[in-house]
Amino acid sequence: MAYPDKNEMPDLSRRAFINGQTVAFEPNDTILEAARRAGIFIPTLCEFAALNHRPGTCRVCLVEVELPQGGREIVTSCETKIEPGMRIRTRTAEVRRRQKMQVELLMADHDENCSSCKRHGKCGLQDAALWTGADRLGLSGRYKPIRKLDMSAPAMRFDGGKCIRCLRCIEVCRQVQGVSALCLTGTGTKAEIGFTGAVNWGSSDRCIECGQCSLVCPTGAISVRDQGCDVFDMLDDDSITTVFQFAPALRVALSEEFGLPPGMDVQGKIVSALKRMGADYVMDTNWSADVTIMEEGTEMLANFERAKKAGTLHSKPFTYFTSCCPGWVNYVEKIAPDMIPHVSSTRSPQAIFGALAKTWLVEHAGIEKRDMR
Repeated sequence: MAYPDKNEMPDLSRRAFINGQTVAFEPNDTILEAARRAGIFIPTLCEFAALNHRPGTCRVCLVEVELPQGGREIVTSCETKIEPGMRIRTRTAEVRRRQKMQVELLMADHDENCSSCKRHGKCGLQDAALWTGADRLGLSGRYKPIRKLDMSAPAMRFDGGKCIRCLRCIEVCRQVQGVSALCLTGTGTKAEIGFTGAVNWGSSDRCIECGQCSLVCPTGAISVRDQGCDVFDMLDDDSITTVFQFAPALRVALSEEFGLPPGMDVQGKIVSALKRMGADYVMDTNWSADVTIMEEGTEMLANFERAKKAGTLHSKPFTYFTSCCPGWVNYVEKIAPDMIPHVSSTRSPQAIFGALAKTWLVEHAGIEKRDMR
């Protein structure tokens, strides 16, 4: 492999070579970070830059390193610090052979029912298999462990057969959310994601079901429970009156789904789409958000008045938090119960909307309450 002339290299203390390309790097950079900054792709499954998470468990980000002092070795690029003068190759025959074998081993230990997976088409393992040219038939079916399918949580599901033990979910739960509801249990081929202090997800006294773990899972092992089929069943039932509400943010967040520039107001398109699907009523959550604001404001003023009469308004200010987010309320009740007195007792706009729809709306529209969804 041809490398640049050493006489042409400026500032050797901060430069190395990747695939013959001179690459500048920052102090404490890993090979993967330097390559990524230079636009050189190295496949990886477990590394997650946003969380500074690089456990080296997937062994897919392999590269061949020729050290300045001599010798070559295959290393994981996510864990290995890049050094001045280091010569790195990412696509040698040996690197590709090992990457391919590692992905094949992951696939052999993986539930391959991809067609019904939440991550199908957006799966990190599928992408790695395509990149490395993995032979999915070579090892497929030889080892099929029985791992748990946990559907016990109201909003989340965990399919252990799709887990590749990248540990991203544990990291985001611990580092970003500060909850630590997820953990690693077992060893070797029996290692899998577990739930801290609980036998299953539904019995966890720490999980707040925020869904952050599902966002970072590369394979669909963790996903949000889909109730889309339940909605279509309701739309198909002529005896049911369906009422949809959508939040103000949705009218701009869904613009790309309609093939329009990000941020464009698509409120009319949302209403038209839902109506064409069979919705009877489509309303804006603003209707009940105004009620939430009035109720929270009234409650806050009442607390201030009580503190004022007690003479504690200035000596002990009363911090007040909204209760609009179920994940936030779960967090307070499970992780920070000392903050419960500081959270409004008012229900969320969504819950208030449901109550008003089944009282005020049924009365004014002449609908039977039992027939509304």
